Amino acid sequence: MSIDYEKMSKVFTQEEKERIDAMINVSEINWISKWDEEMIRSKFTSFDELGNYKNHMTDRERELFVVVKTIGMGHVNFLINSIVKLLKKD
Repeated sequence: MSIDYEKMSKVFTQEEKERIDAMINVSEINWISKWDEEMIRSKFTSFDELGNYKNHMTDRERELFVVVKTIGMGHVNFLINSIVKLLKKD
């Protein structure tokens, strides 16, 4: 995607520009890994000594997590797509 960096500079700080640029150009799978890292940090999941994913959530917690994750990812994708539209070169 071709971003109008001049337009971007008028609206965002350097730090914001770098973050937005990374968000636009990073695969969605990397966003999912951030969710996984938070789940491990919060002790809802872990990896065993063989590297297998281990779930510590109840069925109800897992259902809630999937709903919240789906809603959150929808919002993130909407915002990224909106920023992309705003910053497209004319």
